Amino acid sequence: MTNDTRRTSWSAVIGLALVVFLTTLDQTAANVALPIIGREFGMTEGSTQWVLLSYFLPIVAMTLPAGRWVDRASLRWAFLLAVAGFAVASALVSVAPGAVFLFVARVLQGAFSGIIAALVFPVLAAVVRPDQRGRAFGALATLGPIGSIAGPGLGGLIAAHLGWRGIFLINVPVCAVALWLGARSMPRDDGGLPVPDRRQLRETLSLGMTLTGLLIALELGSWIFALLGVAALVLWVQSPESRVVLRIVGSRLGPPLGALLLFVITGGGAINFLLPFLIQEVQGRTPDVAGATMLALPLGIGIMAPVAGWLADRMDTRRLPLLGTVFGVAGTLLLIPLDGTAAQLDIAWRIALIGIGLGLFVSPIQTLLLSSARPDQTALVGAVAQLTLMLGFTLGPVIGAASLRLASDGALMDGIRIGFIASAVLTAIALVGALAVWIAFRARPTPVQEPAVEAQA
Repeated sequence: MTNDTRRTSWSAVIGLALVVFLTTLDQTAANVALPIIGREFGMTEGSTQWVLLSYFLPIVAMTLPAGRWVDRASLRWAFLLAVAGFAVASALVSVAPGAVFLFVARVLQGAFSGIIAALVFPVLAAVVRPDQRGRAFGALATLGPIGSIAGPGLGGLIAAHLGWRGIFLINVPVCAVALWLGARSMPRDDGGLPVPDRRQLRETLSLGMTLTGLLIALELGSWIFALLGVAALVLWVQSPESRVVLRIVGSRLGPPLGALLLFVITGGGAINFLLPFLIQEVQGRTPDVAGATMLALPLGIGIMAPVAGWLADRMDTRRLPLLGTVFGVAGTLLLIPLDGTAAQLDIAWRIALIGIGLGLFVSPIQTLLLSSARPDQTALVGAVAQLTLMLGFTLGPVIGAASLRLASDGALMDGIRIGFIASAVLTAIALVGALAVWIAFRARPTPVQEPAVEAQA
């Protein structure tokens, strides 16, 4: 893959940022449309969750194998294929005549979304100068979390004016803009689009079966599906495909940075899950008030992520995650004493602090991870990072829901407060970890390239 360090192609960065925003938006925007989709297609409330899971499962299953594939493919053609495929799948979802067609189209959406996730690191490595990568990651760190967090609100607005199908149809013109930007600005290389080999297909199947089995086990309380999920995970861990991933995770920078990313995103996801219960159920506010209040979180991210990217290009990158976790811990601790009498402004400025912390945290962490990647493994390292982000966004609501169940009957506020405490603990652990990383590497003026990780067998 071509890596031109003389000039940054911001057109390519914008094109990538647009599709990253769409893929994260589609993870949550459909939430508000589930009741409407269920009524139209005669689905039960339980089965409507597969509108979400049929998108999320292939992302998890595809991201790591797609990372291996992208490292061997033409970056330009891989980008164009992924964006065009996501656009076509979105159009198919918008015209779905029935539930089965809808689920299949959502699976296709998720598969191409997994390829897009794997493209983030190699595209930025190829089109962005090393001394400007912080700013590029700042743009992506702005749109990615905003797409996920603001998805329900934006999905509700689109559904109110265009119907539920408009949530997916709106992807098509945005993808068209991204395709135009990619076609004119992505590096022209001599590579092609290799056919996925048997090992990549086997890895996709193993990872997909792992998550599917565990999710069905949680839904049905079935130990049989749990065993199937664990067995699929064990098969993947013992396979040759897992070796490079495990070595990347076990490298000097991998474990601390990956753990920090997981803890911070999980804590933020738990808070984002709990806030509607506080504002709507405890305080009795309307959904539009809840949505307006919760916009303070993505607003904080949107304001601070570009600033963090700019700072990451001009100072020791390891200081910014430390500062971000300080803001995150402060904002989360300040949420704990709130109750049903709290004013919306009191809630908003506290979660804005958390958003500022996330904005300061995510892009510098990803910049550090990219700096540690071998040139021939940037897509795979990026896939590991993107999978960590998705896992955090998934675990956050799980922790939030578990906190609500821990509360005594009729004491919803107690459960919300337990969730806020759990989030504060996770963010505090990340703060300690960020401090340890900064102390361990403070003598080095810049991140050090990791020793070569053994190539895939």
